[in-house]
Amino acid sequence: MKAKIKFIFVIAVFLITSLEKSNAQVFWLGFQAGPNVSWFSSPKLDNVITSYAPGYQIGFFARYGKSPYYHVGFNWIRAQADIKFIVDENNIFEDRVPFHNFDLTTKIGFETIHKAAFKWRIDGGPFIGGSTLFSSSVFEFEKNDFRNPQFGFQVGTGVDIYNFNIDFTYNYHITQLFKGDEEDLGVDFGSHLQIIMLKLGFHL
Repeated sequence: MKAKIKFIFVIAVFLITSLEKSNAQVFWLGFQAGPNVSWFSSPKLDNVITSYAPGYQIGFFARYGKSPYYHVGFNWIRAQADIKFIVDENNIFEDRVPFHNFDLTTKIGFETIHKAAFKWRIDGGPFIGGSTLFSSSVFEFEKNDFRNPQFGFQVGTGVDIYNFNIDFTYNYHITQLFKGDEEDLGVDFGSHLQIIMLKLGFHL
């Protein structure tokens, strides 16, 4: 019986110490991955139809502070969109366009709930990144057709449960996705990339 009591006491001390350490910690390094959905509209073209582009991403981040806290993160995204270009009823071009996007984001955030085992965060800030293709398509898009670097902003919310984290974020690219050079592309999409991401990860 005494051995059991000592064992329970040791476990309790360990848990309390871990919670206090977690509560006092102000610097984290972490890894995240998860699904995302990307899309870009074509406001200048009525004869272009683009689909939502499901994909996935992986990333790393560093965070310092509590409320406010400062966040620097890198994300790499892989996705693909279906594009249909209707010239006339006899000339319809359609293909799946795979692409990838990366961004380096800096954010400032606040913890609306800060407890040892649970934290709820909101944050936002600017990013710089780039977009390009994995392979060519019937549209003959090339790497140089994308307008890079891309600039935009990201807002989101997330929770930390012990050393695990879940984040939901929205990216809006202020920079147009394509250069809009009709001589090269044949069309001016006039579009901006937007991405919704669900990230699951852990931090140290």
